[in-house]
Amino acid sequence: MSGFRTDVRDWKSPTMREIRSLISRLGRRQLTVPEFQKEVLRVYREGDLWGQLGAWVDECIAKKQDRILWREIKATRNFTLQLLYMAPNTAHPPHYHFNHVSTQLMMAGRMRAREYERIARMTEDSVTLVPVYDGVHEVGDTMQTAEFHRNVHWFAAKT
Repeated sequence: MSGFRTDVRDWKSPTMREIRSLISRLGRRQLTVPEFQKEVLRVYREGDLWGQLGAWVDECIAKKQDRILWREIKATRNFTLQLLYMAPNTAHPPHYHFNHVSTQLMMAGRMRAREYERIARMTEDSVTLVPVYDGVHEVGDTMQTAEFHRNVHWFAAKT
């Protein structure tokens, strides 16, 4: 079945448990979105992700494919933690999300990115944007998006 998604629980670790706890706290409104994103960054930075995920990162690069480490599909929200592979000199076209919170961490390579704030919806298929970032992300850099925070982006793998 095309588009069929199931739960995945491949990465069992204290770091993953902490991330899931933060998601639960966000869902119970014990954290605001900015507080949640700040805490996710803290967990990423303190969690030795390269030590924990380095073999999977190497596998993604070798196989030239993404790897979903954890996915939960719930009635009220979905949560996915994945390694996204992008071949050098390829791009994800400009896009935006609705009802979406994400934190992307560069684990390998370099990525050119442009990020925009979505200011207003003009019509059913157009929005007003203001640019907020145009540059290159290196290993260790992050990109965070939320409903009205850097929600529109374009990125391309350089290496």
